[in-house]
Amino acid sequence: MRALIMAAVAVLGASALVAVASATWESGDDSGGAARLCHFGREHLVREADGVVVDGVAVDVDRARGPARALVGAWSEHSGLYAQALTGDGRAIGAPARLGPRCSGGIALDVRDRSAYVACVERGNEARAASGAVVIHRVAIDRESGAVVAPSDTIDVGPAGRDSAGVDVLAARGRVVVAWHDGAIGAHRVLRAELDDDGRTMRLRAPARVVSSRSIAAGPPALLAHGGEVLTAWEEVELDAHDRLAGRVMIARDGGDPRAVAAVTSPDARPVLAELAGDLVLALVDVRGGRRAALYVSRLVSRRGRGSMYAESEPRRLGRAGARTSAVECGGALALSSPRKYGRRERVVSLYRVDRSLARIGGEQQIYEVGVEPTHAALTCPGEGATTLALFAERATPRHPNARLRTLSFGCGHAGKRTFDSVARPR
Repeated sequence: MRALIMAAVAVLGASALVAVASATWESGDDSGGAARLCHFGREHLVREADGVVVDGVAVDVDRARGPARALVGAWSEHSGLYAQALTGDGRAIGAPARLGPRCSGGIALDVRDRSAYVACVERGNEARAASGAVVIHRVAIDRESGAVVAPSDTIDVGPAGRDSAGVDVLAARGRVVVAWHDGAIGAHRVLRAELDDDGRTMRLRAPARVVSSRSIAAGPPALLAHGGEVLTAWEEVELDAHDRLAGRVMIARDGGDPRAVAAVTSPDARPVLAELAGDLVLALVDVRGGRRAALYVSRLVSRRGRGSMYAESEPRRLGRAGARTSAVECGGALALSSPRKYGRRERVVSLYRVDRSLARIGGEQQIYEVGVEPTHAALTCPGEGATTLALFAERATPRHPNARLRTLSFGCGHAGKRTFDSVARPR
């Protein structure tokens, strides 16, 4: 058996790496509630990448198509940007489709109506007089085989400087929204653009516009469709009067005026928005009280009669985290992932689950293999049950000279209940 190690140890009161001979363990919740059976499914190798690192990963499922809905993963490696259809348990369907050149500044993915919308940030290089760009690819998914086919349309939506890092995309009812971080010397900003899509051709409604402050450095954005609006979140950072780092998370509704919703001290909070039982949840990485970087979650509510939002209570600390967070609602809980360091040399993907009250369900779960360094992870919910699918990338090691992409499913349910019954199966 491969040395894939997972842990969920809330009953011990601390997290640890524990080798297990099976993919099932029992975990209590932090409040002493009923025990839950937690499962890891079988891991699947999706690809041996070209090169030693993967630039980014994304995974999403078409939630409008019932049990046969399409599930797609995307990633960027040295030889280019790829999309791959997957089964509900993470196995590849057919061969990956190459969509374009490498996306050194990040990727994003949204799957709707058997089409995958893949956003790619191709960084510019001022020293070589090479301009960068943000490109959207619309990719069809074959109805018979379920495999991803070549892009049906591609469009350049705006500029990307040499330090650009992060993009997000949403598509619904003939409308595509994209937001990205444009980084260059002396300027870090967030841009947003909207496109019309008639199923054949995507067209920009208007040139991309800056939504962040023009005088304060901004970080990578995140999008979420919520309450009939598309919300854009990002971090802005500056030095205060005492030369201390001061950051705030900003949210703009449908491209309107942004409002601050949370204060942070980390220069790389990378906020993420998610829905949980209809509520709006903000997840971010921060450094508080002299502790190491950790993942925090809070519920956001709107002020009556106003367009602003605020955090309902103090953010809840879930546990250690890195700077790249993924979050998805699955089976009545919110699942979150964050690749991070473990000790001086090791790396793990930390996995957390919270209930509607934002209380942590069980302990920290970890994807870990001796000598392997996971660098990116993304989550999706492939079925109606409580099982979450993770797509994660590992950098090359002496044992594996090329970077690799793998999938792993996980979930928790009350004792005696199976958690994998509703995972979508290949057609």
